[in-house]
Amino acid sequence: MIKIHTPDIDDLKIDKTIFLMETIKELGLEINSFIIAIVHGEPYETIIYIWIDILYSQGKSSDTAARITHRAIRLFLVNVEKN
Repeated sequence: MIKIHTPDIDDLKIDKTIFLMETIKELGLEINSFIIAIVHGEPYETIIYIWIDILYSQGKSSDTAARITHRAIRLFLVNVEKN
């Protein structure tokens, strides 16, 4: 007997996608432009994506992730301006 694997919700990463979309929206960023920038390897958006991914793995809510990411962006930009 052949067993066919049908994807479940966890396989589709729907929760993570919703989390990402909500967090990006709360940051005031446009989701389509953000995803296109990641695909093209833009460093700013890629760093933000990595931060959001880490916060998702830690079980943070999207509003908490947006707050933390916003704070990290400000600190990141301050350091860039100093260099």
